[in-house]
Amino acid sequence: MSSKNPKWTEDEVTLALDVYFESFSDKTWDANSPEVIELSELLNSLAIHDSGDKNIKFRNSNGVALKLSNLASLDPKKKKGMSNRSKMDEIIWNRYSDDIGALKEMASNIKQAVNIRPKDYAKSGTNEDDEVLELEGGVLFRLHRYYERRPSNRRKKIKSTLEKHGKICCEVCGIEPHVHYKLDKILIECHHKTPLKDIAKATKTTLSDLALLCPNCHRAIHRLEDCSDLNELKRRLGIS
Repeated sequence: MSSKNPKWTEDEVTLALDVYFESFSDKTWDANSPEVIELSELLNSLAIHDSGDKNIKFRNSNGVALKLSNLASLDPKKKKGMSNRSKMDEIIWNRYSDDIGALKEMASNIKQAVNIRPKDYAKSGTNEDDEVLELEGGVLFRLHRYYERRPSNRRKKIKSTLEKHGKICCEVCGIEPHVHYKLDKILIECHHKTPLKDIAKATKTTLSDLALLCPNCHRAIHRLEDCSDLNELKRRLGIS
């Protein structure tokens, strides 16, 4: 068990900001506030951090109350607030403070993803994804990853592509990875093109939802604002 809890992810801060605007933008709160306790319970149910990375105080009501104070310090309507805010707090505040409708929609999507997630979805994130998880974090990315890594999805996509084109190339850069690296077996990753904000609605995956990408392009696509925009990644590579 870790002595220090993991940093708040994008999904977690989004849920906290939603509660802030819903319940506390015009009133005070403390660790005993029902909304704070409810948010604490929700955050503990997300299963987006490995158990070994958490300690007994993980997202407890005191920590949640403190996070709300950090967010309040960004609110120009507040005269005071805890100033120990994080970069993620500022990112989420700047993204949603002027668009509460978008905030509520994203918070709803996260909660929906929690309700529909498969029992083994937490296994969809592995150590190799730590860098990406730090960027995107949370329930939506793990659900997205779960759909990508379902063996049946990858197998069907590869079969369909081979039947249509006779080879397996990256749909962005065009290289045939296993040929490029002189490997015997196919080297390709299956990418789910549905944007993260919509992934909770994508309960049935079709072949058109998937793209076959080389490992480099797959990691790069997750650094774009819209992970469905293969054409934008091509543009950045100078590919018409």
